[in-house]
Amino acid sequence: TPGWLTPLVELLDDPEIGLVGNTQLKKGGPHHGMIDSLGSQWVWNENNFSHIGRNVYNGQHLPSPMDPKHVPADLRVDGEREMVTGCCFSITKKLFSEIDGFDPRYQKGYWEDSEICCMVRERGHKVWFTPRSVIWHTQGHSEAGGDVRAFNN
Repeated sequence: TPGWLTPLVELLDDPEIGLVGNTQLKKGGPHHGMIDSLGSQWVWNENNFSHIGRNVYNGQHLPSPMDPKHVPADLRVDGEREMVTGCCFSITKKLFSEIDGFDPRYQKGYWEDSEICCMVRERGHKVWFTPRSVIWHTQGHSEAGGDVRAFNN
């Protein structure tokens, strides 16, 4: 959407913030226009990350994705998250290089974004979410597969 990039870049001026994710709206399908992700949180009993606004809110499962017009006030402000999806996030080239980029042991589209968020946090930086950046996400995983290092050369 217009202006989506600026907040992702500006927030990286804060040295405590290592990675910034955004509001992602579902494009297409039965949930078109609904929240696809407002960041993610760890769900211990499922041993998995779940998308806030699509799957969970305050640790409770949602019956369906949230309508962006009815997102609770606490999700309409910048804030720290445990994880943001690899669909769209910003990170400085310096930090990306320090953590050696995406781990090539993960098939693209499965867990490499979770792992990079964990690496950012292990380095003492925050994983941040901003609702001021909004994109449309056509849900689906990369079909490129293979070794990610081939794409970093």
